[in-house]
Amino acid sequence: MPQGILFNIQRFSVHDGPGIRTNLFFKGCPLRCAWCHNPEGLSPKPEIAFLASRCTLCGACEQVCPQHVHTLAGNRHLLDRASCVACGKCTDSCGYGALELLGKPYSAEEAVALCKRDLLFYGQSGGVTLTGGEPMLQSAFAATLAKRLHDEGISVCMETSGYAPRAAYETLLPYIDLFLFDIKETCEASHRQYVGVGMEQIQDNLQFLDESGAEIILRCPIVPGINLREDHFRALCNLANRLRNVREIHLEAYHPLGLSKSKRLDKDMPYRNEVPLEREKLIDWQQKMELWTQVPVRVQ
Repeated sequence: MPQGILFNIQRFSVHDGPGIRTNLFFKGCPLRCAWCHNPEGLSPKPEIAFLASRCTLCGACEQVCPQHVHTLAGNRHLLDRASCVACGKCTDSCGYGALELLGKPYSAEEAVALCKRDLLFYGQSGGVTLTGGEPMLQSAFAATLAKRLHDEGISVCMETSGYAPRAAYETLLPYIDLFLFDIKETCEASHRQYVGVGMEQIQDNLQFLDESGAEIILRCPIVPGINLREDHFRALCNLANRLRNVREIHLEAYHPLGLSKSKRLDKDMPYRNEVPLEREKLIDWQQKMELWTQVPVRVQ
């Protein structure tokens, strides 16, 4: 049975599908969004996050690391990421929370058992949401896990960018109750510039899911200076109007939390806006969009 790598398990979520849900965050993503909110989900491999403000330079990590990737030089803690194998020994030794292992292997049985702990809270509408990263980058594990949850009578949602082979969606389709389908940009040139890939495969998979009768919510991150513009909002409405099974359009305001997380991983984010987008500005666009489509528009 395939194993998967998850970097977070978030309980009692109310923003990622109907009801109360358990979110399973899959490690790895094929896209490179300039504003990425979860940079810890980009790499498919486990990695070490380092929060310098919590480091006391005690040297415990340096002593236990078999790869000798930690070096204390003066008042600085240096981390050789190229040599790190993310074994986790340093994170176990750190008593101050300066080091965290992001990414842990799970079998489907282990993941289902963790989700079943929350059965009491799911009720009639809640369940489990597969998110990330991109779950379809681990499609075999995602399919196995979704089927196990489905067989347990647990509702399964999946957030996806749509950038994956059609066959993977065909396999998962019977076990997913709702697709939270990300639409990051509606201009091809801008999509390539800020997301890193073209739109064709994404649009084809969205069309396939819609024609297959899948329930869909369009999840649309709105980022100032990139897609906060009228033609994008109109294009979102036109897209929803062309499809048959889009339940809602969700507008998600940009927030800069990804910047602080990227620093812990020594990753450079191309989009460095530290000012969150005010929700009120999206409410104005929501009201305009309601004139352009009958699909309900929500501001998240």
